[in-house]
Amino acid sequence: KLRNRLQYVFQDCERAMAWETGEVGRVLKLPVATMGRFSEPTGFGERIAEIVAELKLDGQLNKDVAHLSGGQLRRAYIARSLVALLAELSLERPAVLVLDEATVGLDLETQYALLEFLRRYSNEVHPYFSIIAISHDPFILRYLCKRILVLHTDAADDVGATIVDEVISEEIGNSKYHHDHTEMLMKDLS
Repeated sequence: KLRNRLQYVFQDCERAMAWETGEVGRVLKLPVATMGRFSEPTGFGERIAEIVAELKLDGQLNKDVAHLSGGQLRRAYIARSLVALLAELSLERPAVLVLDEATVGLDLETQYALLEFLRRYSNEVHPYFSIIAISHDPFILRYLCKRILVLHTDAADDVGATIVDEVISEEIGNSKYHHDHTEMLMKDLS
């Protein structure tokens, strides 16, 4: 059940989608089939159409996945993850989308449209929809996240990355950060 409520969008989605074949429309629905469903839930087609339109993929549904550009493939991968999360259409069930550098390879206009869609979806449409964004870009994090955890690896410590700071997005530029690494990451936002 957890698998159906959690989706991970890899940074290198081209490689993650390399094994997919067929038309984009079929590939988007594939996760629902793997959930053991024999029929689509009520309203599912409308939900897919909404996601596809928001991500500007509506003209690509009959295209073979192998012929998508890198940006189209990234948006298709995100759309497929959202379709898998929202197959049940239950707004009372928690859903988590993990995005690893979700805007890599997208032009600025497409980045903004994607981030605006995700923010609106998590804030207005689905009250229990959470996004975990992994990024080195503090602009994206400030736009998409309410709470930012900064990880850092100390060269003298072999523990690995640890949380060195927690930043509330509204406080960026208005408060002193606890760690030098955070100060360096947030300098352009102050």
